[in-house]
Amino acid sequence: MALVMLAFASNRLEGLAVAKMLNFVLLPSIVLYFFAAEWRLLGLFVPTYWVSEAVLALAEENVKFWGYWLGGTAYHILCIWLLFSRFNRLLH
Repeated sequence: MALVMLAFASNRLEGLAVAKMLNFVLLPSIVLYFFAAEWRLLGLFVPTYWVSEAVLALAEENVKFWGYWLGGTAYHILCIWLLFSRFNRLLH
């Protein structure tokens, strides 16, 4: 969350707006929990989707846990790399 704010906000007011919008990132994984498994794929590009699906698979003792864990780890590393490179460009 801090890296997103650093990459996209240039002052305090923009930082507050970005922080408010980041709160909506948590919403899809909570809402998609109540849908069927086929509809949960709509949350693939939301970072919290991977964590929530891994926890659900672990609770059900499902083998899919490792797929969600590996996919989520790769997705988060990609997001961190993209945000860090954007922030690094802003500094230089």
